[in-house]
Amino acid sequence: MNLLQKLSPVLIVLTIIGMGASGYFFYQYQRINEELGSIKNKPEEGRALIDDVSRLISLPAGEDPAIATVDGNKILYFTKAKKAIIYDPVGRKIVDVATFNINSTATISATASIKIVLRNGTRTTGLTTKAEPDIKKSITNASIITKENAAVQTYEKTIIVILNDSAKDAATKLAKDLNITTSDLPSREAKPKEGDILVILGKDRI
Repeated sequence: MNLLQKLSPVLIVLTIIGMGASGYFFYQYQRINEELGSIKNKPEEGRALIDDVSRLISLPAGEDPAIATVDGNKILYFTKAKKAIIYDPVGRKIVDVATFNINSTATISATASIKIVLRNGTRTTGLTTKAEPDIKKSITNASIITKENAAVQTYEKTIIVILNDSAKDAATKLAKDLNITTSDLPSREAKPKEGDILVILGKDRI
C-alpha cells in the first residue's frame, strides 16, 4: 500500500466541507487509521452500525461505508457518494452530515502541523536533539519550532504542557507513547509565545 492509500482516510477528513473541524480530525488520523483497520475485522459490528444509522437517515445506495471512531462518535464515509455522516451511538442520533471531495493529488499542508516547543530541563547537553525522533515518531505531523533550555535544569520527570486545546489529543498520545504525563505550566517557566505543545525534558529522558 502506498503512502497516499494509507493517508486516504486523512484526506477525506481534511476535505470534509462545512464540518469546521478538519484540523481537529487531522490530529486523530492515526486513531482513524487504526479504527478503519479494526472495523474490517468485525464486519458484524459494522453492519449493526449501518442498520442503526439507516433507521435515522437514508444512506447512499450501492456502497458500504468506511467507518472510524472519533471521541466516541462513529463516522461513516461513503466515498462514491462523497458523503460523511457522524453518528452518536450512545444518544442514537445523527450529529452531522457533510459532503466531501477527494483529490488524488492532495498533500497535507505544513500549516496543519502540530507546533512543539522543546525545553531541556536538565544539564545534559543535546537532550532536545536526542528526544526529537521519539516525538516525531509519536506525532508524525509534529514540527519542532523551538529548542531551548528550561528555566530550571533539575527536572526529574519529563512533562507535557498543552498550550493549544486543539492539540490535546496529540499531547495525550505523545504522553502515552513516551510514558510521561501532561501537566500545567510550571510557575517558574515562561509560556512560549507560540506553539501547541510544550515538552520539558527531565532526567528520565537521558
